[in-house]
Amino acid sequence: VAPWAVVLHEGRWHLYAWDREVGATRTFLLSRIVGDVTVVPGSTFDAPEPGMAEQALAELDALWQAQVAELEVEAGSDAAVRLTRRRGATADGSGYRLHYTDAEIVADELAAFGPEVRVVSPEALAEGVRTRLERVASAHAEEGT
Repeated sequence: VAPWAVVLHEGRWHLYAWDREVGATRTFLLSRIVGDVTVVPGSTFDAPEPGMAEQALAELDALWQAQVAELEVEAGSDAAVRLTRRRGATADGSGYRLHYTDAEIVADELAAFGPEVRVVSPEALAEGVRTRLERVASAHAEEGT
């Protein structure tokens, strides 16, 4: 990739870059880059146009705005307190709307609340939370045998 900007969005660092293999811009969550970065000998790239960091943030904000989870949250719970503090979160009784950028990260966060939260939609997010909770239950069942 040709790196164009590193930006902080929703408390996480992202690399905005031109992906030569795909032929398009891509945004990478830095915490997911776990291997060594390899410089390709003799490769170069043009300096990015001005405003790439702003462009990256605008794209991440548009993604955040477009992705909304519908939740049922137990009143008075830790989840209710924490989720209402998130930017853009709204609550109506036990129904919550939560914007998010990364489905994997929000699934991890919601699963950590256990029975205090149920994802109503989107189904892919609900399935992600269920999968995480099933893994935890399975791991504890195996420990007991």
